[in-house]
Amino acid sequence: MGISSKIALSVLLVLTVGLIAFAVTSEIQSRQREKTYAEAHALYKEGKFEEAAEIYSKLKDENWLRNCDRSIAERDAQALYDEGKLEEAVNLLRERSPESENLADWEKLSTQIAEEQEFGMLSAEGAWEEAKACLDRITELNRDTGRLQDSALEAMRYITEGKYSGWRDADSRIGSGGNEYVKSILAEVFAANGYYEKAVANYKEIGDEEGIRATLAVMESKGEHDMGTFKVFQMLGDEEGMRKEAEGMLASGLYDKAYEAYGILEDRDGMRAVIEAQASSGKTAQALDKMINIGDYEQAEYLLDHMPAESSLLSDNYSESSLVCGNSLSVLMERGDDAALELASRMVDQVAEECRASIAEEHRSTPYYALSEVKERAEALWTEELEALRRDCVREMPQISRIFRDTGLERKQGSLGANATVTVHNKSKRAFILSLWQIPDACIYVFVSPGDYKFTVAAGNYEISVIWGDLWFGEKEGFGPRTTYTEVKVNNGMRTIEKGERLEGSYYLTVE
Repeated sequence: MGISSKIALSVLLVLTVGLIAFAVTSEIQSRQREKTYAEAHALYKEGKFEEAAEIYSKLKDENWLRNCDRSIAERDAQALYDEGKLEEAVNLLRERSPESENLADWEKLSTQIAEEQEFGMLSAEGAWEEAKACLDRITELNRDTGRLQDSALEAMRYITEGKYSGWRDADSRIGSGGNEYVKSILAEVFAANGYYEKAVANYKEIGDEEGIRATLAVMESKGEHDMGTFKVFQMLGDEEGMRKEAEGMLASGLYDKAYEAYGILEDRDGMRAVIEAQASSGKTAQALDKMINIGDYEQAEYLLDHMPAESSLLSDNYSESSLVCGNSLSVLMERGDDAALELASRMVDQVAEECRASIAEEHRSTPYYALSEVKERAEALWTEELEALRRDCVREMPQISRIFRDTGLERKQGSLGANATVTVHNKSKRAFILSLWQIPDACIYVFVSPGDYKFTVAAGNYEISVIWGDLWFGEKEGFGPRTTYTEVKVNNGMRTIEKGERLEGSYYLTVE
């Protein structure tokens, strides 16, 4: 082999080795790059976007760098969203990930929240027409977002009625533990319209102490002391405020409420101060009741002995008790010691004396129910004499239908002027009283036994109702206070007369 041939072969060998070395190096670099990409992809899938981005940056892969940036933006936006920072989340996506699937949904949600805030402000201001329009927009957005339940939207619709009945219905529709947003709006509306206790109740339910304190500040600014304000202070654990309200109620003559407040404060000196003030104001019977409650029999006997003529142990508050001292009478009988029973006996004698005086003036219903309560609360002290006194309260039920009370509405046959003749068909087996009120204050009461009865009154607009009762206390009181009322339909033979419509001519009504 010649020299030139050897040189050529050597060059060929060198080139071959170089090519092989190059190929090996390229293979190694390719595998290393693949390994680096795999590492970056793994980090990306694990959500370690910053670490993946650092690798992609070294790899100079702009596409994956953008992917990392978008993923970081969406992750951070989701965190902001989860923290309730919706507006910040939306702005972040708009800037760094405008093609995000969340952006469109969150923009609608953000718009709805803004509308909800507007609805709250309009409602608090009483701008009801604008609030209704705002609610329409919220309802439309909610079809996509599903942010509010149907019950919440329904409650909001009731709020826009602009009156207490609607707000009350909204409160019942949303229920306890309902949507906090609607509860907060209701609280603002109640507070803005003077329904402070309802406002506080709603703020309390959603745990908004700031709202409670704001409402309390308004209540205090009114300068009125009441149990409502007292209980707000109690809710906040503010004893100083509670005491201030108790003192204010006492100074304002709200003795029962002040007494209750001092009782909650466990302040016997305050309770006694209320009793003394109430007795000094002439309400001795009420003071007596409280004195017995704290167990001071000596002072209770003194009050009983020095009751002024205008003070009475009898009560007209039939919904609660017919006796001012009803509860304390029960307390004395339950205690059962000689001193308690002696005081109870003296109280029963005082009640009997007052009942006799009332019966003499033909006021029988109050004595009847008061004596019935004495029997219920102090049966051991009940006597035949008391039973006879109670029987004397009730009169025999009339048998003949007639007008028994009239302010000048009845018209006799042949009377001049426009009249209305009413024929009553009483198909029931009970007597009742037919009440006709002519606005503003004229009235006529008709006792109707089973059967038919006709009478004539002056033409006019009447409110008519049937009054039912089981006991008759005389024509001065009729069935007394414990009655039931039923509205009745009046017709003229062709149609039913609407409530408040003018009556003139002949009319009929049937009660079965």
